[in-house]
Amino acid sequence: MSLDLTTGKRSVLFAKPGTPANNRWYFDSQGNILGLLVQSYAYIDRKTQRVVHETIPIPGPGQDVRFLSTAADGRIYGGPDLGQNLFSYDPTKSQLISYDQVVDRTGEIYYSAELDGKIYSATYAEGGLSVFDPHKPWSPREKADSNPRAIVYLNDMQDQNRPLAGIHRGPMGLLYVGTEPGYGLLGGAISVLDPKTDHIDIYRNVISEEKITALAADDHYVYARSAPEGGTGSVSTAKGVHFFVWDPRSKNVCF
Repeated sequence: MSLDLTTGKRSVLFAKPGTPANNRWYFDSQGNILGLLVQSYAYIDRKTQRVVHETIPIPGPGQDVRFLSTAADGRIYGGPDLGQNLFSYDPTKSQLISYDQVVDRTGEIYYSAELDGKIYSATYAEGGLSVFDPHKPWSPREKADSNPRAIVYLNDMQDQNRPLAGIHRGPMGLLYVGTEPGYGLLGGAISVLDPKTDHIDIYRNVISEEKITALAADDHYVYARSAPEGGTGSVSTAKGVHFFVWDPRSKNVCF
């Protein structure tokens, strides 16, 4: 946005897709604006309002790998410790594809899971869930036909922030996410996403005042670990780490 301090008038300089990670906007010597994404950049000429959106034209440096997951197409998907970007690796062709920023928020992808040929990701910050079809053109936004597409931010619904336990396929063909709450808060959650409708249910305080730190699932149950800590800056009230089994049909802890 541009704000005229004399008149109070606001105008849009640059709209989605492509909000830079961490809001990394910089002015050059002429007052034009450079915005850095993960693997591309936006440059705005303030006089002409012309916007250039280009890939950074040099190879990126290597990064640590935060996670790996497999998909039905034989590819391995993963992501780095920092940056909202994915990569895929085809071991039969020794082919690596590195994608750009999947959602317009800061942070990183904690885990991705494949379902019906699509890659669903759980990201920090603000508990973002997104979906990407690697067989369709890259067109990131939050519209119905975007690819990748931001589905929901759990922070907007139940103050859930960091998806420590990732996102996983589970019972009834649904996706299950484990999170810690926002900064200074207690009470993590298990969230359940229906990929066919984008409907999501959030079950907070499954273990009272504890965050969800690990999660796995089979065709019947969700298996999880909780810990007494909350979001960054919170003061714990619960005691002890728990392993538990959660039944998504009855919505109860059964072990």
